[in-house]
Amino acid sequence: MNHEYIAVIGTMGSGKSTASELIAKELNFAFFDEQFKTNPYLEKYYKEPARYAYFSQTFFLTEIYRQTIEAQKKRQVMSVVQDSHMEQYRNSYVPAQVKLGYMEPREYDQYLKLYEAYKDTVEDPSLFVYLHGSIPVLMDRIAKRDRSCERKIEQKYVELLDQLNHEWLAGKKSAPVLFIETDHMDIVRDPVAKKHMVVLVQQQLHL
Repeated sequence: MNHEYIAVIGTMGSGKSTASELIAKELNFAFFDEQFKTNPYLEKYYKEPARYAYFSQTFFLTEIYRQTIEAQKKRQVMSVVQDSHMEQYRNSYVPAQVKLGYMEPREYDQYLKLYEAYKDTVEDPSLFVYLHGSIPVLMDRIAKRDRSCERKIEQKYVELLDQLNHEWLAGKKSAPVLFIETDHMDIVRDPVAKKHMVVLVQQQLHL
């Protein structure tokens, strides 16, 4: 039996963690959560982005790589769903730091070398589930979840991440993409919305 490897992606505020956990629970997949809280540079990054962007993004890369290796091992016995993916970080979060002047060219080059070394040792997902939300909705969700490190995030930063995500997904990526519009999907409280999201994934995977 072939086991699936799903990576849930999207701009911050799109609901990646909630959707990943829902899909895992309903389809009996192993769930690998994005461990953003363990990043010791994240709070510092939001206070001094030019000083800590490289360290924060490198931490995320190595942590997601470690998690991806664990997911691959788990995939040998059951299907898995991963919250976020290193390919998204490489194509959105990191280029955003460069465009904003927070990461120097030499730091970016070093990051890419590390990314390519990691990428050669991991399997591609069988499916990306891309959660799309309009900028006002994303900003509202970010405000409502009220993470202390995100309280000063500006809309232009979220707009840049969203733009970079769309540019990446319009080009070459390592897996098929299921696009899901989430503006009117409340997968926290609405059972119908929850069911709809799971059915969309099932249909894409022919489950």
